[in-house]
Formats: sequence, C-alpha cells, structure tokens
Amino acid sequence: MSIKPFYGGRQIVRLVKSNMIKQQRDGNSNRSLIILLLIIFSVSLIYAIGFRNDHNWGGDFSQYIAQAKSLSDGSIQQFIENTTFRYEKSEDKRIGPKYYPWGFPLILAPVYHLLGFNLIAMKSFTSLFFLFSLAIIYLIFKDKICHAHNLLIVAAIAYSPYCFKFKDNILSDMPFLFFTLLAILSIQQVILRRNYLWNDVVSYSIIGLLIFCSYTIRSSALVLLPTLFIAQIKAYEHIRKDCEHIRLTILKHVLPYAVFLLLTMFLIKVLPHENTYADILSFWGADTILGNMIYYAKLPASFFKVLMPQAGKIIYIITIPFVFMGIVLSFKKDYLYLVFLFFTVCLHIIWPGKQGLRYIFPIMPFYLYFLVSGLNKFNDFIPKLTDKTKITIVAGLLLMALFLATIFQSIYLQKKHNTFPQGPYHKDSVELFHYISLNTPQDSSIVFFKPGVMMLYANRKSARIYNYEKIREHDIDYIVSNRNWNRPLKSRNHTAIFSNNSFALYEVKNLE
Repeated sequence: MSIKPFYGGRQIVRLVKSNMIKQQRDGNSNRSLIILLLIIFSVSLIYAIGFRNDHNWGGDFSQYIAQAKSLSDGSIQQFIENTTFRYEKSEDKRIGPKYYPWGFPLILAPVYHLLGFNLIAMKSFTSLFFLFSLAIIYLIFKDKICHAHNLLIVAAIAYSPYCFKFKDNILSDMPFLFFTLLAILSIQQVILRRNYLWNDVVSYSIIGLLIFCSYTIRSSALVLLPTLFIAQIKAYEHIRKDCEHIRLTILKHVLPYAVFLLLTMFLIKVLPHENTYADILSFWGADTILGNMIYYAKLPASFFKVLMPQAGKIIYIITIPFVFMGIVLSFKKDYLYLVFLFFTVCLHIIWPGKQGLRYIFPIMPFYLYFLVSGLNKFNDFIPKLTDKTKITIVAGLLLMALFLATIFQSIYLQKKHNTFPQGPYHKDSVELFHYISLNTPQDSSIVFFKPGVMMLYANRKSARIYNYEKIREHDIDYIVSNRNWNRPLKSRNHTAIFSNNSFALYEVKNLE
C-alpha cells in the first residue's frame, strides 16, 4: 500500500513538468507570433515610406497593366490587336510573349477598376502578397526548427534590400511567391502529415486549386506538379499498409491533378491564350545550359547585396558550405524542399531567358532554411559552446543590421534627390508620350525600343524593329529614337517632328 502514494507522487511530478513544458512552448509560440506580426508591420511601414510614384522602363509591367485594363474596361479585343501587332511585327521576340498568364492581370484588374492607373495602389496591393508570404514561410518551417531560427529566416526575407528595391516593380513575382509557397505548405500538411482541412477530398482539391493559381500567374509553376507527385509516392510508401481501399486512395491522389486540369481548361476557354514559348526556345543553343548553370550559381549573391562593394558575393560564398551541410543532414526529412528546389533550378537552367533573382526567388526561403540547419550542425563542433543557437542568431542579427542599413540608405538617397530615374515617368518620356497622344492619328504605328510601354502610355500600336526596310514593309508611320537606340535611322537624312534631350520622333514618309 505504501508504494501507491509514492508512484502517484512521481506521476504528479511528471504531469507538472509536462504542463510546465507545454506552457513554456505555448509562451514561446505566442511570443514568436507577436514578433512575426511586428516584422510584417515594420516591413509594411518601410515599404510605405519607400514607394516611388514611377517605374523603370521594364516592359513586362506595361503588358500586365494593359491586360488588367482590358479586363477592367472590357477592351480585350483592342488589347489583342495591339499586342498581336507588337509581337508579330517586332524582330526581337524577347520583348515578351503575346499574352502573359492571366492570373496577375486578374489580380490587378479590381485595383485598376476602383482606383484607375494608380501606381502606388498597384504596388501596395502587389506587396501585400509579399507580406502574406512571410507568414507562409513561418508556417512552413514552424515544426522544423526553433522559433528564433524560423523568425531569422522570415526577417532575412522581409528586410532583404533586394526585396525592398523590387517592391517598385508591378510584376507577378510576389503573388507567384505567395501561391507557390502556399502550395508547398499544403503539400507538406496534407500529403506528408495528413493534416486535413475539413476532410481529405477538400484538402486534396485545395492543393490542385493552389497549383492552378500559381500556374495562372507564371507558367514555371508547373514544377509543382512533379514535386507533388514525388511527395505522393514517398508518402504512399509509408501509408499503403494502412490503406484498406486502394482504389479510393488512388482516386484521392489524382484529385489535385484533375482540379488543376479542369480549371486550366476553363481559363483557356474564357480568356485569350496563345503559346509563344517556341519562339523563345529558338534562342536556345548548345551553350545555353552551361552559361545558365554558371549564371544561376552566382545569382543568389544578389540577395545578400549590401552597402559595401562585393560584400554580397563574400557573404554568399561564406554561406555555401553551410547550405551543403544542411542539405546533407536534411536530405531524407526535407526531400520535399529539395525536390522543389531541384525542379525549379533545372527549369531555368534549360530556359534561354534570364531575368535575375526574380525567376528563382521562391527557392530562397529554402536556401536560408538549409543555411540555418548547416550552421546549427556547425555549432555542435564547438565543445565549449553551451547555447548551440547563439552563433546562428548572432550571425543572423548581423545580417539583419546590414540589410536594414542598406534599406535606410536607399530611402535617404531617394528622398534627398527626389528625381525620377530614366523610365516612362522621366520628364522627357512624359513629353514624348504626351506629344504622340495629341499629334498622331489614333491608328498610327510607332517603332520604339519598349513597344509595350508605348502601347500603354500613348495608346498607339508599337513594335521593336531594327531594319529600315522592314519598317517600310510593315507600313510603320513613326520612329522614335534615343541616345542608345537609333539603329533604324543610321545612314539616313532625317528631320525630327519632335525632339527633347532624350528622344526624337520621325515620320517615316519624310525619311529619304
């Protein structure tokens, strides 16, 4: 009889300890949530201060806005005519496809409809997807690493000078980042952990919906399909012994692909669609893969770019061995991330076009995750270090300090000079578009080095043509030249009908 009270006492002690640990975990989780919200709030303030009411020349942004405008005011047919002229008459097919995927224009269309051609509104709305992505990154790694390291990864993405600079682009990258990461999170939760939302049918359907959303924004989201397939194969190896109804299980796993396919077919039916990837692939050569391998191997250095020259490259080189260490350690348990990373990098290595870090930015959270994993393992090799998280946290905080210093310097220089850089909002560009819109016929066509921008800001058909004979062949009415782009006019006598410090406008019929 005397043993029972003693046994009961031990049980009580264990229960108390268990409750204390649970309360500590809950407390840490609550503090982490507060810090996460503070990070997101602080980034939103920094971005609000740093938004510029202008845009670079780009080209992609003008096409996205033009597509959103056509959806908003019902002028899709006119848009089709203008963009078909731009694409088919231009000699260089690298100006962009005839149509971009309609996902991002569908996102922009309500903003355009409510607020008109408002750059700040479009930039702000697009940046919301970046802020949402920070929360998704935290959820992806929530049960993988400690809260402090998870928050460091989120902060590194949040305060990246690259992201701060990129915020002033009206492009599809941030919505694409959000839906892609959300798809990865859903695959992780539903396929690997079997944590269902409502039930398994709904959960599997949501995966297909999220992959579709990502695909409608950028076609490279197709890498999510083989990523999902491999995750299903690996998960099936563990659960097949428990499956009593094999056929139902297989049908359930097919559901995401069916949802994706049906929604894609529906979108093709209701909105214009034309595949022009064959034209881009015509630029593919024997040296494409090797050149792209070197290019993308160096590219992550731009994520770490800070105040000091070459510092980004140095930081990147330092991270590489730790990332490889993290990959080796996490190869089995984090194969989902590695598969996604592998397919994403392979796709862009074989693709002829290069657009900087924006093409592979969705893999950067996973790069940082493997970096943290490698640093944690490195800490284990230091015998006198009692707190194994300190080196990782100190390194992360130093990086955050460099990132924030770079951002605030950019804001300071921007407010100090307060001038529009070269682009469609520079005073010379504004003068050019204003003159063309008032003094040329509505149905006229113009050769310009950024035909999509001309189409958006002057509402005229435009193409990029280098050969003067082709200009005459296509019945082009006007040519705009600038300091860096006057190839169609070389060796010809000409008098401009309009000129300023940056541009000159010529009427083709007056050229000798």
